Amino acid sequence: MTFIKKLFNKNKSDRTNGGIRKVLDKNLPKYVNSTEIVGFECDFYKRAAISADKDVLDGEYRLTCEKIGEKICCRYSRKLSRNGNVDKIFDGDENLLISLEKAVREENIARLNGLETFVSGLPRNYGAKLSVRYSSGESIETSNNQQVDLPSTAIERFVKIFESYI
Repeated sequence: MTFIKKLFNKNKSDRTNGGIRKVLDKNLPKYVNSTEIVGFECDFYKRAAISADKDVLDGEYRLTCEKIGEKICCRYSRKLSRNGNVDKIFDGDENLLISLEKAVREENIARLNGLETFVSGLPRNYGAKLSVRYSSGESIETSNNQQVDLPSTAIERFVKIFESYI
C-alpha cells in the first residue's frame, strides 16, 4: 500500500465535511539520491479562468508511467476539459523517464515528500497527488485534495513530457 493510500485510510471515522488533516512525515527524506525512476503517478485538477489560450492546463489529468522489465508502460488522461477528453496508453522509453527525473530534480519536488493535506467532503478529483518510485527503493509521495501544491512549472513540464509521446 502506498504512503498516500495509508494516510487517506487513517481515521475515516474522524472525517467530517470541511475537516482538515495535514500530515508531514518528517522521517521521509527531502532529497533522493537515485536518478532512475521506475514508477511515476501524477493526478491533478486544474480549472483555468476563461481564456482563449489553448495551451492553458484545464481539467482533470492523470499521468502514469511504470517500468516493467525493459518495457515502459505509460498513460496520459485528460478529462473535463474544454479542449476535449483524451485517454492514451502508450509505450514510453528511457528518455521519457530521464526527462521526468530531470523535472522532478530541477523543480525540487522531493522537498514535498511526506506532505499530505486532506479536506473532508471535497470531490475526489480536486487538488493533486504525486508518487515517484526509484530503482533504489526511494520514493517521493505527496498529496493535497484541496489545491495543487506542486509547482505549476513542474506540472507544465510533466504534461509536456507526456504530450510529446502522444
